[in-house]
Amino acid sequence: MLKSNCRILFIIVCFLAGCDDQRTIEDLGFIHTVGYDLPEKVTEPGMRRVMLSIPNLEHQKTEKRQVLTAISKGNKEARIKLAQQTDKQLVSGQIRNALFGIDIAKKGLLNYIDTLVRDPAIGPNVKITIVDGSPYEILHKNYPQHKVTGRYIDRLIEKEAQVQSVPEATVYTWSRDFYDDGIDPVAPLIRDAKDHVMISGVALFNEHKYVGKIEQKNGVIFSFLRGDFRRGEISMEVTNEKTKKKEIVLLSSLINKRKIDVIKTNRPTKYKIIMKIAIVGSVLEYDGSLELSDDNQKRSLEKAIAQYIKKTAHNITAYMQQVQADGFGIGTAVRNHSTYEEWKAMKWHEVYSNLEVVHDIEVKIRDFGKLK
Repeated sequence: MLKSNCRILFIIVCFLAGCDDQRTIEDLGFIHTVGYDLPEKVTEPGMRRVMLSIPNLEHQKTEKRQVLTAISKGNKEARIKLAQQTDKQLVSGQIRNALFGIDIAKKGLLNYIDTLVRDPAIGPNVKITIVDGSPYEILHKNYPQHKVTGRYIDRLIEKEAQVQSVPEATVYTWSRDFYDDGIDPVAPLIRDAKDHVMISGVALFNEHKYVGKIEQKNGVIFSFLRGDFRRGEISMEVTNEKTKKKEIVLLSSLINKRKIDVIKTNRPTKYKIIMKIAIVGSVLEYDGSLELSDDNQKRSLEKAIAQYIKKTAHNITAYMQQVQADGFGIGTAVRNHSTYEEWKAMKWHEVYSNLEVVHDIEVKIRDFGKLK
C-alpha cells in the first residue's frame, strides 16, 4: 500500500512539473531572427536599428510572429529597449539567422559578430546573411506564401547553399575566416522582390567590411573557385565550336575538386597562381545539335563548357582582386609557400590585387540521361 501511494505521489509531482514547464515556455519569447541596419535618420554616431523576430507559439494568435524594433547606440542597450516592448522573457538560444543591412555591412561587422560570439546562449551555427536593402522592411513584411518570414529566409538560404548557389556563412565560419589572415569572409546576399525574397548574390568582404558582390547567376562558378563540393547544378549558355551558335546546357549532380598551385617568379608580384578546377557532372538538359553519344562530340561540349567557366572565373577573380576581397583563400596557399618572415612583411591585399591568376578548367560529362 505504501509503495502504491508513493507511485501515485510521484506521478502527480511529474504531472505538476510538466504543467509548470508548459506555463514557463509560454512566457518565453524565443528569438528566431535578429536584424541590424541604420535608422532612416541617424542623429548620433554609432546609432543602429535592431530588430527581433519572435514566432508566436500560441495557436489562437492571428499573427504568426512578433517583430520588435529599437534604435540605440549599442546592442546591449537595444536588448533592454526590446525587452520593454513585450510581456515575454527574451531568449537567445533559438536564434537561427542574423540579418545585416548593406549599410551596416559597409561600415564593418566585427563588433556585431563579436557580440554574437561572446553570448554563451548563441550557438556557432547561427547564419550570417547580408540584405541588399533593409532587414527592417523584410522582417516586417508579410509574404503571402510564408507566414513566418524569418523561417522562410532560413530555409531559403539552406536550400540554395545545398546546390552551391551561395555559400552558407555562420558565426563560426565568418569569424574563422576573418581571423585567418589568408582568407576573407563571404556571406549570402538577399533582397526583397515584392511577393518573395530572392538570392541576390554573394557578399564579399575585405577583412570585416563589405566591398562588393558576385551576381547570383555566377554563384555556382564562385563555389567552383572557393573549394571542393559534391552536389549542385549549373545552367549556362555555351558557344558551339562548329556552328558558333549559343546553346543551353544544364549540368547536375556536380562533383568539384579545386587545387591552388603557387609559383614563385621574378616579377614584382613574386607569385603566379594556378587554380586547377576539375568538374564532373551529368547533362540534365541540352538544346544543341551535338550528339552526346559520340565521344568526339561529347568532348566538344565539355570543351565549350570549360571555356565558359574559364571566362566567367577570370572575370570573377579580376573583380575580387579589384575590390581586394580574397574569398577564395589564395592567401592561405601563398602563406604556405612563404617563410614566416616573408608572409608577415607582405601587405597581402595589395599583393593579391596584382597577382597573375590562371584558371585551368577540366570538365567531364559523366552521363546524359536517356538522350539518344
